[in-house]
Amino acid sequence: MRKRLLPALLAGLINQFLVAACLGAQASDISGTWVFSITMETGARDSQETFALKLQGEKVTGLYLGPFGEKEVTGSLTGNTVVIVVEVFRDNRNVKATYTGTIESPVKMAGAIEYVGDPGARGKWTAIKRDPNAKGKGGEIFT
Repeated sequence: MRKRLLPALLAGLINQFLVAACLGAQASDISGTWVFSITMETGARDSQETFALKLQGEKVTGLYLGPFGEKEVTGSLTGNTVVIVVEVFRDNRNVKATYTGTIESPVKMAGAIEYVGDPGARGKWTAIKRDPNAKGKGGEIFT
């Protein structure tokens, strides 16, 4: 009986490990369109921003669409930690907005935003992944 039980237990453990690895990989794929809700610590008006992201390995690229217009973004994903950087024109100068956060589920992320070079400009963000079939305000479809 022991000879049959040990292979069955090993097979079960291997199966659990593979399932967990697959689920972790799926949770970390942030490719798609995300709607970010931003709350600044300074009491500035809350805003919503849209990011169309593409993940290639650990490299994140894409587009930002929000109060600062349409901008290219870069970033990285290491484990469940995401960093997204977009250069914007703010307060009469170019600054880098850095969004650092954690993937909480395949459709939700959250973290902090900081405008590099402007120490008083920071806040919190949450992001929800948009349904790929949903259309934007102007009828555009982000992919």
